[in-house]
Amino acid sequence: MTMENSETQKYANSVSDQGQLDPQERLRRLREIQLPNERKIIKHPDFEIAWPERVSTIGFVVITLICAAILFGTWFIGKLIASL
Repeated sequence: MTMENSETQKYANSVSDQGQLDPQERLRRLREIQLPNERKIIKHPDFEIAWPERVSTIGFVVITLICAAILFGTWFIGKLIASL
């Protein structure tokens, strides 16, 4: 058996056994998962509020401007119609 096949077989076995693992084995596997280090807004172990990414911030600003344009447009059209 080649290295790739043995690794694939190990992965297939671990995936198929996921529902049949005892709780200690599940905890051990969960601890092995490496989470990315994110910059947190509040440095406290119980809070997981990360700084937003640039794309999220830009998207929020764009959507806010679109909503403001819709509100202003509605107000302007109402004022225009009321003056007729």
